[in-house]
Amino acid sequence: MATLVILLSLVVNNTHPNPFEKSVAKVSTTGTNGESSPNEFDLDQLEMIYSVADAYKIASSFEHQGIELFRVKTEKLKYFKSQTFNQYVDGVWTNTKNEPIHQDEWPTEPILSSDQVFNEALFFNEEVEVIYQNIYTDSIVTGPYTKEVVLSDLTIPIHVYEDGMFKADEMVGQDYQYTLSILIPKYRTTALTQYLSGLEKDDTDLTSYLLLPDGFDKLKDLSDEITKDLSSDMNKAIAIERYLKSAYTYNENPDFQHEGDMINAFLFEEKEGFCQQFATSMTLMLRSQGIPSRFVTGFVIGSSQFEIDDIPEEVLYNGRRVIDSYKHVYDSNAHAWVEIYVPNFGWIQFEPTPGQDAV
Repeated sequence: MATLVILLSLVVNNTHPNPFEKSVAKVSTTGTNGESSPNEFDLDQLEMIYSVADAYKIASSFEHQGIELFRVKTEKLKYFKSQTFNQYVDGVWTNTKNEPIHQDEWPTEPILSSDQVFNEALFFNEEVEVIYQNIYTDSIVTGPYTKEVVLSDLTIPIHVYEDGMFKADEMVGQDYQYTLSILIPKYRTTALTQYLSGLEKDDTDLTSYLLLPDGFDKLKDLSDEITKDLSSDMNKAIAIERYLKSAYTYNENPDFQHEGDMINAFLFEEKEGFCQQFATSMTLMLRSQGIPSRFVTGFVIGSSQFEIDDIPEEVLYNGRRVIDSYKHVYDSNAHAWVEIYVPNFGWIQFEPTPGQDAV
């Protein structure tokens, strides 16, 4: 079977103290003849159609139907990114970093050091298999740092966009599959936190990730109070994350009775909501402290998906019997979280929603 490999090459850097540098993505193909049959879908059989959009309206409730969207084979990866957004106005997130990047300009971060012991202290390496189920989409869900994407179908190109996300040229669906080679930072470890806190500024243009609309003076005052004794961006982000997880209640159907922006109502009146309110609040609070941040949507796998005892040992897949070692991801796993930009490293995720483990 022909495969398309999108390789985000890792460049070895022999200098210290900063073992990370920007790299350039490479595209190559492998296979016997470079041919593959196009995907064909019976739209009447698909339960959810999802297209990447440049706008995302914060909802007042979280509704889901128990539809299985895709399956993954992974041991470590919990968060699957689909989209990022950088501008917020009147309850709507938009993404202005929505242009495809030329192959020779594709950035990737972080870049591995030549010091293998150092690398293993900061990251997990993992190969993750993804198989789409009842979904019809142009979104290619990925992990935190994607080194390589191996596609099963050469006929549908995918591209990397300015925000680092992947998107197919056409809609794909049932049985579309690919493999991710990813790095997963070891979040909240002393080694990673100390390293990230000591990095110097770089020349990345982060203007759009610092925009804070008018009308959030109380939000800034609250953020100032939470972070008043802290100096580093990492420690401020951790403090805001912990505050939101401890001071507010998770509710998928909050009763919002408010005028003006929903986030002010969430923070200072209702004090309950679901991931969209928590992630938006944290993103805006970070920006009030001058910390570049963005709103991220995708899917999170809970602990139940990692327990496969209740899944039948054998399932019929593509006409043959295999052992089902996949985790099943449903529309109820849809989630929103936060990423902050760390100079000379890249985007690091944070989880402000109660009930979810700190990432």
